[in-house]
Amino acid sequence: MKKIKSFILNFYYLIENYLFFKKFESLLKPLNINFIEELKVKHEEAFLKLKNCFNNKNFQDFEADQNFFYDLTWQTQTVKKDGILNFNHGFLLQYYLSDYLKKNYQQGDQINILEIGTARGYSSICMSKILNDHKINGKIFTIDILPLNKKIFWNSPSDIDGKKTRSELLQKWSDLVDKYLVFIKGYSIVALDKFHMTRINFAFIDGSHDFEDVKKEIAYIKGKQEKNDIIFFDDYNKKDFPGVVKAIEEIKNNNTYRIDIIDLNQERKYVLAIKNE
Repeated sequence: MKKIKSFILNFYYLIENYLFFKKFESLLKPLNINFIEELKVKHEEAFLKLKNCFNNKNFQDFEADQNFFYDLTWQTQTVKKDGILNFNHGFLLQYYLSDYLKKNYQQGDQINILEIGTARGYSSICMSKILNDHKINGKIFTIDILPLNKKIFWNSPSDIDGKKTRSELLQKWSDLVDKYLVFIKGYSIVALDKFHMTRINFAFIDGSHDFEDVKKEIAYIKGKQEKNDIIFFDDYNKKDFPGVVKAIEEIKNNNTYRIDIIDLNQERKYVLAIKNE
């Protein structure tokens, strides 16, 4: 009976995944070259806010590589959309991962990072740079329903040259991709059942934002973390993402994690969850 239920569930997610991707793909059209100038303006505005993070007194013990962020945000985070662009989470991931490594890493350790929600690869590359800068032996397992090797439009400046795979999109950072990243295609709650991680030192949850999904993702991660290990959450916003907020409140109330809300007085809030035991 259990196998039948598992088969039905997997089949359901397979169909839903296919339909979602078809809908997603239909929305991605090549950008008109005339729109690039508008994207450049949006990129400069968002990058200025990111530089404000670099100079924030709370993060002054960490020096960000501004050239790295400028190039990466243009390629992976500058997209045509109605809302305001925001690049801050990549820097925050670098800061808190670097801080975690300084406090907890011991020579010879293998650092395992789980990311849910690869998208164009911005956050994965940000975290892989920190592992590389610290000369850490580790892997970043990153899950997304979007494919790795299928050429698609990404709604970004790279579309001017035509459809690309995610690997091609990230070609400039291929050394980090090859060294640290393991791409996994699928829904997180299905994909997590199909590979084994004994330890998750650091996790970034930025997937479906549905309460049940986030709750299952947390449960998986929690069982593979030790004291002081971290889960970082994007989009802590009760109005737009109540499921994320509700899931975080649950782990706060049961005292599994210490919850620190990161509010930079901009458009988004983030949460750093540090395991208590």
